[in-house]
Amino acid sequence: MATAYVAMYIAAAPHQAANVRRLGFGDEDLVGGPSRWLVDAIVAYGDTDAAVRRVQEHLDAGATTSACRS
Repeated sequence: MATAYVAMYIAAAPHQAANVRRLGFGDEDLVGGPSRWLVDAIVAYGDTDAAVRRVQEHLDAGATTSACRS
């Protein structure tokens, strides 16, 4: 499900492909569908505890929630 969602999101919002390229992902991660590496890097999945840990890793690395606010 995560792979399909990331593929749809990148196709529907081409500026996101530019964003992930700036993060170090290349054509091999985007062409023909997102690579497993890309999906694993940006999707928090698993049970609730696993997802919370993954989101915390993103926050600890400097991610912010300000981009999600309207």
